[in-house]
Amino acid sequence: MATKRRRNQRKTRKGGMTGIEIGIAVAVVAGIAGAAYLYSQSATQPETYDDDLRTS
Repeated sequence: MATKRRRNQRKTRKGGMTGIEIGIAVAVVAGIAGAAYLYSQSATQPETYDDDLRTS
């Protein structure tokens, strides 16, 4: 029963919207996560080294 309901929802406009929304959400989350990951690697490493040198 669940599979039939899901298939029916996919045929309706709700299914198309959810698919588009999921694609946008995945792209946005992946972009934010990737940017934050790269920024954390490039930006926080020098700061942590500077903080370590200052504190020590």
